[in-house]
Amino acid sequence: MSEAQVTDQDLAFASQWRLMWLRFRRHRLALVGSAVLLAFYGVAVFCEFVSPYEPNQRDAQYVLCPPQAIRFIDGEGHFHFRPFVYGVKQNPAAGEWQREYVLDTDQIYPIYFFTRGQSYAMWSLFESDWH
Repeated sequence: MSEAQVTDQDLAFASQWRLMWLRFRRHRLALVGSAVLLAFYGVAVFCEFVSPYEPNQRDAQYVLCPPQAIRFIDGEGHFHFRPFVYGVKQNPAAGEWQREYVLDTDQIYPIYFFTRGQSYAMWSLFESDWH
């Protein structure tokens, strides 16, 4: 039933839930917010599959390394269909007690989706290693 077909007579006898649903459907921002919230819940439900690593896994060598930018165009201007990140190395000019990282444009690490990684138990029901 479309919004134009809802008459005053129907609204007079509609339940509280029906009235709330009709009002909610008209609010575009609420619908977008609901879609985003459902997407977040979906990621939370399938967190073992979405996450590439275990939550407690750390790489001590790169503790203070900032996140890398995902790139499609390399330093020479060539376009790559597969997204990639550059390697990083510690800056030798940094002080002894400082960690400063610089991009190593000679190393290109492609980003793969739906690849094998560490094994996990999805909802503690079945084993898999696809991420």
